[in-house]
Parts: sequence; structure tokens; C-alpha cells
Amino acid sequence: MNTPPPVFDTNGTVTIRRMGSNQVISSRTGGGVELESTQETEVVTVPTELGSLNHPFFLEYAAAAQEEERRSGIPASITLAQAALESSYGSRSICNNVFGIKAQEGYEGPTCSAETSEEYEGEVVQTVAVFRSYDSVLDSFAVHSDFLLENPRYRYALAQENPYAFANELQRAGYATDSQYANKLKSIIRNQNLTILDANGGIDPVTGQPFEDVPYMNESEGEEDSSSITFVFGIQQYYGTYAKKIERGIVPIPNPITGGVTWQELVTRTNLKDPTFDKPIINMVNYNNVINSGDYGETEAPDIYVKDLPAAITITLSNDDEDLYMSSARWVRGTY
Repeated sequence: MNTPPPVFDTNGTVTIRRMGSNQVISSRTGGGVELESTQETEVVTVPTELGSLNHPFFLEYAAAAQEEERRSGIPASITLAQAALESSYGSRSICNNVFGIKAQEGYEGPTCSAETSEEYEGEVVQTVAVFRSYDSVLDSFAVHSDFLLENPRYRYALAQENPYAFANELQRAGYATDSQYANKLKSIIRNQNLTILDANGGIDPVTGQPFEDVPYMNESEGEEDSSSITFVFGIQQYYGTYAKKIERGIVPIPNPITGGVTWQELVTRTNLKDPTFDKPIINMVNYNNVINSGDYGETEAPDIYVKDLPAAITITLSNDDEDLYMSSARWVRGTY
């Protein structure tokens, strides 16, 4: 469905509990975001004229963005505009992460925390978030491409040849909470004429003319009336640890004082794999089937949790004469 983006909401309750014992591990209301200060969002207009490429930030990283376009197909202009916007042209790069990619649940790489701005219902608030950390800015460029390619919600952005339409779809997909995100990207692209770095040189192959800006259209929410009905959907997310094979042994530890050795138990845990598929075991049914079919010695069952978000999605259907249409869609963002 090619529809405008739902309105993001941070209201909601999240409960995490351990499967089996049903023990509640944590519970959080309101998305877990502490609002420290607020300010109104700025209105950004996209220039009608193209500028010239002269900023040192783009001159330094143009080759990296072009290399990523050859590898991933993501326009160099988009990559550079996002890097500039998210890092203030490199002046506030968070641990070499110039694209502001957060360390979401399941990410196991190095991280660092930093203060950042988020927008909620038209107000900008300051909060502290955990971001992915990289050894170099160039590493950040490569991961940015993979991040967009591997997340299904960016499939509409990746389908766009026009970089201005690409920017619109990044905002619709929720890359940032900023309501002016697409316009800010497009303003940077036009001010610096970044499309000349794209593989197509910024020329629309259909018209033979430079790509034109595509205005970002916001969803206008109508008021509910007697001819509307609202459905509320919850989400349950399951996650946990793999089953483990445990091996114990005794190893000598040198004693520098006596010159002798002290014997100490060494416990090693490795992922227990299903021999049929050579994949780690994540659920109890698979675990019981595997350990009952052979002698695996000492093992440890997977630890499985479930995260409950009872009112994650709200959909309103309205009736206008003879047409039934979706007048509103909201979901809780940033909590699961």
C-alpha cells in the first residue's frame, strides 16, 4: 500500500517476562523516554536552485559514498546528505557513527552512549541513546548501506531512482523522528548539488532532465465520528539465548609464590547445534528432540523471554458514504 506514514507515538506499556516461570523481568510505560527539555520544530524549505559542491565534508567522503553506491545501489547523494545531517558535517560524530544508527535490541557489536534530539508530537526533546560504535568513519559508511538493505521497511526507499523521493521514503519508514527530515536531506542535496556524484549524474533517465524535487506529503488525520471503528493490536516478541553444550575440565594455574600449580575447574559453553540442520537451538521443542536422540553430555536449555506490548498498533477505519477507508494508523515506536 502506497500510503502516507502513520503518526509515531511513544505511549504504551512494555512488559518482559521469562518463559516457563512467567517471571516478570521488567515493565516500562511511555516508551522509556525521559523528556528533559522541549522546543518547537523548525520549518525547512527546499531550495529551488542547485548550489555548487564545495563543502570539505563532502569532498572528503565523496569517494566513499560513490563506492557504496556501486556496491549497494544507494545514491551517493543520499548517503552523503544523511552523513552530514546526522553528524553535523562531521563535527559531532558519535564514535565514528556519522549516520546516527542506534544499537537496537539484538545488536552485539561495540556501542557508546550520547545525548541526542528526538521529536515527539511536534516537540523536540533531549534524551540519551545508545549508538553503534565503529573503528573509523569509513566503516560507518559500509554499515549504513547494509543497514538500509537488510531492513525491509526501507524497501520503498531503495526502489526510488529519484534521490528526493528516496529522502521522502526514508522519513516515511521512520529513519528519524524529525518531521522535517526529508526536507533537510533534500535541502543539503540541492545546496551542494550532490546529485552530480550519483551514478546517473542526477539525470532522470525517463526525461533526460535533472531529477525534480518531490514534496513530502504528510498524513492529515481526520476526526473520528459515529461511522468509524478503531482496532487495537498487541505485539509479542520472543527472544533469548541458544542452548549450550557444557564441557568441564581441570587446568593448572601457576602459583608465582610457591612455584607450584593450583588446579582449577574450567567450564566451557558452546552453542548446541541441531545435527540435521547444523543450526543453533533456540526453542525448547527442538532442544528436547535433539538431546533425547543422542548422548550430548551436560547441556543447558535455551533461555527464552517474551516481550509484551499490548497496544502496539491502532488502526481506525471510517465510512464515507459507500467507501470504507483507513483514516488513521498509529504504532508505538522505539520500544520493541
